[in-house]
Amino acid sequence: MTYPAITQFSKNAKSRTLIILDKSVSPGDLYNSISDRSNSLPENVIVRNDIGNGELPWLLGNLGETALVQRLERDFPALEEAGCRVFIGAATGNNKVFLIDNSVDIEEDRKVPVVTARDIREGEVTKSEKYLINTYDDLGVINLDDYPKLKLYLEIHKEALINRHIAKLQPKNWFKTIDRVYPERAESEKLLIPDIKSRLEIVHESGVLHPSNSLYYICSGTWNLVALKALLLSGIGKLFIETYSTKVANGFLRFQSQHLRRIRIPHWADIAPEDYPKLKLYLETHKEALKNRHIAKLQPKNWFKTIDRVYPERAESEKLLIPDIKSRLEIVHESGVLHPSNSLYYICSGTWNLVALKALLLSGIGKLFIETYSTKVANGFLRFQSQHLRRIRIPHWADIAPEVQDKLIKAGQFDDVNSAKIIIKNLYMLTDYESELLGI
Repeated sequence: MTYPAITQFSKNAKSRTLIILDKSVSPGDLYNSISDRSNSLPENVIVRNDIGNGELPWLLGNLGETALVQRLERDFPALEEAGCRVFIGAATGNNKVFLIDNSVDIEEDRKVPVVTARDIREGEVTKSEKYLINTYDDLGVINLDDYPKLKLYLEIHKEALINRHIAKLQPKNWFKTIDRVYPERAESEKLLIPDIKSRLEIVHESGVLHPSNSLYYICSGTWNLVALKALLLSGIGKLFIETYSTKVANGFLRFQSQHLRRIRIPHWADIAPEDYPKLKLYLETHKEALKNRHIAKLQPKNWFKTIDRVYPERAESEKLLIPDIKSRLEIVHESGVLHPSNSLYYICSGTWNLVALKALLLSGIGKLFIETYSTKVANGFLRFQSQHLRRIRIPHWADIAPEVQDKLIKAGQFDDVNSAKIIIKNLYMLTDYESELLGI
């Protein structure tokens, strides 16, 4: 039996709840005890008067642990309120078809590196060279005709795929996975948590693999995830999961998103610098200068913090760096090692090849939009600010023919602006007059 439990409800005015945690109890004793027909209750019966509390969950566990959970819920924010996000890996409806290795020949941009629960059994990620087929793009479900290799592969397995419930609901898109795949989540640092375990297991993943549906995972733009792993494994994670999770046979627990989201943690910014004695010593040396900043006057308790939050995972993302206030658009490719300072704007992408994007923007398209929308500064300098950069129009990477993609990448690698200009003339379907405006 997966979920061994018996619950009896009675329609009466009594507020107490009787709980028996005993596998050896006889059916007669069980009935008499939980139906409250016996004059004296057996020793193995726990009487609780605090179970029914409006719409709140019924917490049937240890009274002391329940009281601690309720105290932490009053004093600390929930996991997602503290800047973390909990996700479940993508469900496909048929992993045998949608999880592939390099022996399957399909378009490269439809393959997302994947990690499964099997890959983290040893407490760290063991790369399996498996891929998850992505049947979505920025607009939704792909047009399968645009991917002839993928279409050929999926057609071989069509009979198995059309028998899935999701395919019967949406027969036109019989080939799609149940859940949408987000390639950018593969590139995000994350904590991987397998479901149905006797204890909480957490594995750190640096930002390469997309979790399968056998895993839940946590991402954060505020918390250091290595530190969060330590906090959750300290006993806090176990406390909340054991309180809220449905118990499975043999004492196993469900580590599902709804339970993980109930865990309470402090805000990362509220953790005192005393936890970092070397950093504290350094900042105290400059305390007078730091306390005079406007941000420190607004938040004197956190006088030492930077104005903007720093996201370490962004240092690890490939990016295009763009300095502000220049006479012309300058773009530098950064492979994913450094975090930009406030003197730089930067572009990341989970879909576009950034070397190709650099070539496209330098071809004249970037200059056109910035000169149109930017405020002109003295001596003809321009502001390359985010609000202007966001106005630039580009095609979807998947809509560009593979041979044109290759040419753009090559132009970006060699800073060949002239070749990029020829490519964008056809890509943007420019007239001769429009081409002249861009210097083509």
